[in-house]
Amino acid sequence: CGTGETMTGWVKIPSKKNDPENFEENVGKLKTLSHKSWCTKSFNAEPYLSEGDFHVYLENGQPKLGVRFVGDEVQEIQGERNNSRIPQKYFETFKAHQKEGDIKLRNSAQEEVKQAEAVKIELEKIKRKLKRSK
Repeated sequence: CGTGETMTGWVKIPSKKNDPENFEENVGKLKTLSHKSWCTKSFNAEPYLSEGDFHVYLENGQPKLGVRFVGDEVQEIQGERNNSRIPQKYFETFKAHQKEGDIKLRNSAQEEVKQAEAVKIELEKIKRKLKRSK
């Protein structure tokens, strides 16, 4: 991957429980890899990593999705806008990651996924309507 500046893929940052000897280093890593709109860029990196792992999806070295765990379940999924919505562009990326890692979702994350699935269905309906009207 070279220097990581152009990396595309998931970076898994372990929690305090899962990697206690590197906790401070992992907090720094989370701050560095976080999008500027995320609270993990500054004050919440340490408390969040105290609760669970954090996964960041990078595209060409840029953070696109942040996945916060509490214990072994996803608490929340954030995109660049930090608006509690999974960006449609990265929804399938998250779903594949979830399936591959057999990742469990807490209620709040389940709601985010349900919302994203509903938006996806609506977008597909709109695309079909647009194709028919051409």
